[in-house]
Amino acid sequence: MIGYSAEVDRLKNEWVRRGLSVDYSWRRKVIKEMEPVQIHGFLGSRLILKVVSKDEIVCNSPSFLAAPLVTNIAMNAIYLGYQDLPMPEPVRIYAPHLFNIITSHLALGDLEFVVEPLHGFLACHTLSLKKLSPKTEDPEWWEMVKSWSANEDMEVRVITEVD
Repeated sequence: MIGYSAEVDRLKNEWVRRGLSVDYSWRRKVIKEMEPVQIHGFLGSRLILKVVSKDEIVCNSPSFLAAPLVTNIAMNAIYLGYQDLPMPEPVRIYAPHLFNIITSHLALGDLEFVVEPLHGFLACHTLSLKKLSPKTEDPEWWEMVKSWSANEDMEVRVITEVD
């Protein structure tokens, strides 16, 4: 985990140099809320990042989730890069060892995995994948995320933005 931690520090410092918001913990960053959780900016830890909401988690650009082990749990929905307006950059995720998502509805849009996680786990009833243009290819990470599913009956919806 030492190499991963050094990379999280490097990514955080890059974010700070850009003058963007940073919420960072040396060992473990845990956010537990009864209300919806809004993530804007860099949210990370050198070891574990865990975000839990009794309602929903919304993470829009510019945002970055970074830790070797990342877990997002929300009762109703998790939205990652699923904003309506086009943004100048995707929501970035650095979860090189493990990326967990547990929710009823997962909605993914303009997203970038800095590295492919070694392990992923997805438990949801509905997965919505937003395509930014009907002319573009499906992002490579779509198949990766679908392969993590623990639910054989998961409904997959593809939403295409109209140019």
